[in-house]
Amino acid sequence: MKSKSIELKELYDSIMNSTFLYHKDSFKTFTYEAATGKTTTICNALNDLYITSPNTRTLIVTKLKVEQEMLKEKLGHKAKVINSNYKIKEENLYAYPILIITHELYRRLCKDYERRQFYIKGRTNLIIDEQLDLLEIREFNSIKADEMRANLSKVRYSEGNYDYELNETYGKIIYQLNDIMHQNYQKEMKFINIEDDKIVDKVDLLKTMLEKGDFPKGLRSKRQQMINEIDFIRHFYNNEYVIACNGRLYSFNNKIDYFMLNNNILLDASGSFLELYNESDKFKVKDFGRIVNHSNTTLTFIEENSTTSAIERDSDKYFEGLIQYIKTNTEKGDKVLLIGREKVDGKETIEHLKELTKLNDRIIEFVNFDAMRGKNDWADFNKCFIIHLPNLPFHHYVYQYLYYTENKLLDEDLKLQKVDTNFGFVNSEILENFRVTDVVSNIYQGLKRVNRKYNTNDKCELYVVTNNKRIQELVIEQFKGLEDIRYCEIFGREYNNSKRLADSLTVERAKNINEYFNHMKKDSEIKKKEIRNSIGVKDNKQFLRALEYLGGNKYLKEVGIEEVGHRYIKVV
Repeated sequence: MKSKSIELKELYDSIMNSTFLYHKDSFKTFTYEAATGKTTTICNALNDLYITSPNTRTLIVTKLKVEQEMLKEKLGHKAKVINSNYKIKEENLYAYPILIITHELYRRLCKDYERRQFYIKGRTNLIIDEQLDLLEIREFNSIKADEMRANLSKVRYSEGNYDYELNETYGKIIYQLNDIMHQNYQKEMKFINIEDDKIVDKVDLLKTMLEKGDFPKGLRSKRQQMINEIDFIRHFYNNEYVIACNGRLYSFNNKIDYFMLNNNILLDASGSFLELYNESDKFKVKDFGRIVNHSNTTLTFIEENSTTSAIERDSDKYFEGLIQYIKTNTEKGDKVLLIGREKVDGKETIEHLKELTKLNDRIIEFVNFDAMRGKNDWADFNKCFIIHLPNLPFHHYVYQYLYYTENKLLDEDLKLQKVDTNFGFVNSEILENFRVTDVVSNIYQGLKRVNRKYNTNDKCELYVVTNNKRIQELVIEQFKGLEDIRYCEIFGREYNNSKRLADSLTVERAKNINEYFNHMKKDSEIKKKEIRNSIGVKDNKQFLRALEYLGGNKYLKEVGIEEVGHRYIKVV
């Protein structure tokens, strides 16, 4: 066995024993951190499996082409890389014991049953690296409708001697959507259900016209895109979960789903806390906690509201303050990664930051959230700044919940109000957990792009611009051994960290635990889960952190509490 730890042994065994240990209906989700040996373990297992069971076939899915090539190098001739750089005949893919495809191709195969058979025929193992989100959301608004009308007016379609007006057909498809859209300019989200039992026929007719129509030269490249947009319109009808707000309609594709094989494995470090995995039956999480020690890391929270709406109230002031702060907290020779949104206030973020990127005595690079995941380009960087809160539109979390759980929601669940320092869901704890954990996942994945040579004692400085306590708390929990946590402002004072800690969620929980234990009567007992529920702490890690703040086992002894299995007993 070639894996280097007990934790990695389970991944190794899950691949080696795949011929008789099936996991057909869900993904066994491993939460290994980056650079802990998971890729090496996968390759070792597949190389050994090829020796003991050469007829066992595997499909590997990675986000980036560079990862495909790295796997190919370690797996040798038995592996075939599939991407746009290679010409292939799909009917010949069965000959390769291991296929390595991208996330994007996997998504396309989810929609194409016949093509998919070339890739899964005779295969037992499906291994996906990094979170692969299949959720498709579309927006219908007047601008998109006008663009479609303009393009349709340029397409010619005729049968016999009759020329069809495509915009007339399009108008019959969207007239109800237009009416509902213009009736809903309220800010609050609400569900609507628009019924039309003929919508599939109408959509299919217009798709046929586009497939056979005569496109002008400048529009031909958009044919498939237009067909796809028309096809998606069916999801706005006969669907109780269309969302209307701000003169827009939103819907999602609830027909697409993951395809699985006999043994399905997903690797995602965010699996240990992401609510999506906790609530969905599609995933069974195997959490190994955090292994990498970050005692040489400093984490600083810059106490500013970094949501897009907050920044755009005065983006010039925000970026002026941010640039000055980064200049002050970096020095000659530093390698610095800045992560944020691609655009702010209608302007490329890199343009806002160009004063920094011109500094010649240090390396400063910017990458947006979408482009940074899975990349290893900044492994030797020693500083990282998360400069925006990676918050998605609220309807995204609603559809994420509906898609991954198949549960029901009501209009009242969509209510938004200020939670901590940002707006959030106030009537649905689960929706709020989806939002917060998704934000933290993006922050965590960003911070882990730097200082990835964990066998060194190199110091690392991490900075996150957010004043949201819950987000701060959850970020801290992802870094084992983290001792130096700081708080400051871009535009003001340094915080007294001891006072800031006294205001933290950990201390609030600690106070509640202490009060509960002190009110217990002698010889009474309570299950650990019950005490967590009674003080409103869902996550066991948060409970243990608060207990440790009180003094851990020493504290329990002082208040006369004995820990027995899954219970606490009051002995004094």
